[in-house]
Amino acid sequence: MVPVYNIFIPIILLLFFLSCNNNEENISKIDEPLPYTVYINISEPLLPSDDDSPEYLLGQPVFVFSDTEGNLYVADRIAMNIRVYDSSGTYKRTVGRRGRGPGEFYDINAMLIDSQNNIIVADQLNSRITYLTSTGETISTYLIDHDEMLWPRQIREINDDLYIYLYTLPKNNDPDGKMLHLFDREMNKVKSIILVERYPRSSFFRIFSELYPGHVWVIDDYTIVYIPPLFYGSWYKIKFDNLPDYTVTEYSAYYSKPFMEIYSEPLPDNVTTIHYGGEVIAADVKRQSLGIFSLSDGTIVIFYLQYEEDTTLLITELYTPDGVLIGKGQKDLEYTTIAHAFTILSIVYIDMNDTFYIIDDRDLPKIKAINLSMNYNFEKKY
Repeated sequence: MVPVYNIFIPIILLLFFLSCNNNEENISKIDEPLPYTVYINISEPLLPSDDDSPEYLLGQPVFVFSDTEGNLYVADRIAMNIRVYDSSGTYKRTVGRRGRGPGEFYDINAMLIDSQNNIIVADQLNSRITYLTSTGETISTYLIDHDEMLWPRQIREINDDLYIYLYTLPKNNDPDGKMLHLFDREMNKVKSIILVERYPRSSFFRIFSELYPGHVWVIDDYTIVYIPPLFYGSWYKIKFDNLPDYTVTEYSAYYSKPFMEIYSEPLPDNVTTIHYGGEVIAADVKRQSLGIFSLSDGTIVIFYLQYEEDTTLLITELYTPDGVLIGKGQKDLEYTTIAHAFTILSIVYIDMNDTFYIIDDRDLPKIKAINLSMNYNFEKKY
C-alpha cells in the first residue's frame, strides 16, 4: 500500500502572502562579496551500479544514515526494509520487511540511527515507533497516538533520552501550527515548539508544509536549527533549557536577504507559475530547501534547489553560528523537469567527517556523497 501523501499532489486553493518582518540585525547582505566560495563535490554512487543482485537494487530510498563504525543504512520504501552496507558499499544484511508483525514495516515515515547505533523507525501505517538493534532485533515498540503525532518526517537525537520529531498536524488538531515536537525515550510528549511566523505565510505555504514541513538539525543538547520547506532566505535557531518543560530561552531568525514588507504582485518571489485547471490551482515553486546541518567546526550549512528556466541548481550557503552569511556555492544539475523537482535530490544526513549523504533520483535512484571545499577570497572580520 502506498501512503496517501505519496500519491496526491497538494491542491492549492489560494495564494496570498502576508507581510513579513525584517530583522535588520540578522540580515546578511548577499550583494556584498563573501569570504568563501564554496564548491559542491558530488561523488560517484556509493553502492555498486553494475551489480544486479537484489541487495543493490533500490526502489524508493528515503533515508540514508551512517553509524559510528562507518556502515551505511539505506531505508527503501518500496522494498520496505533497511539494508546495511559497510563503508566500501558491500552488502552486509537486511533489517525488517513488509508486514504488520514485530520488526516489520508497513511504512517508513521517519528514521534515525542514534548514538548507540540503534535504529529508530516511525511507521505511521502500523501506528508505532520501533527501536531495533543494528542487526534488527526489536528493543521496544511504542504505539503512535494519532492525536499527538501524524506523519512524522524526521527524527533527530538531542541526548540519550530526548528526541525531536518534525511534523505538522492538521489545523483542527494543531491550531498553532507547531512543527517541532520533543519526546522522551518512552515516547512521552515533552514539549511542542511554536515557530514564530518570521517568514511569509499563506494558504500555499500552509498546505505545502503539511506534506513537506522542512528540516531540523541538532547543534547541541539545548540548541536546534530549522529551515522551512520553501526557501525564502531564512532559517531559525532555537535554544531551550533543561527544565522539565524545556522552556524556549532564545528564538533567532536569520536571513540571507531582506524581504519586501508588501508584495506588489499576487505571486511571491518563490513561486514561478500558476496552473489553472477548472477550480484547481497549483504552483511551481522556485526554491525548495533540502536541509540544514552543522559542520564539526560549528558552521551552519543549508542546501536548496533553485529551478531556472532550463536547469536546476543545487545551492549551498554557509553561516556562522550567529547567522552571518560567509560563503555560497552552486552546482548545475542539468535537470529541467520542474514538475517532479521535489524528488530529484534529497540530502538526508551528515556524518562526523562532514560528509553529506544524498539520494539522487535522477534516472535510477542512487546513493551518493557530497563534500564541500572552500576557496578563501579575502579576510573579513565579524
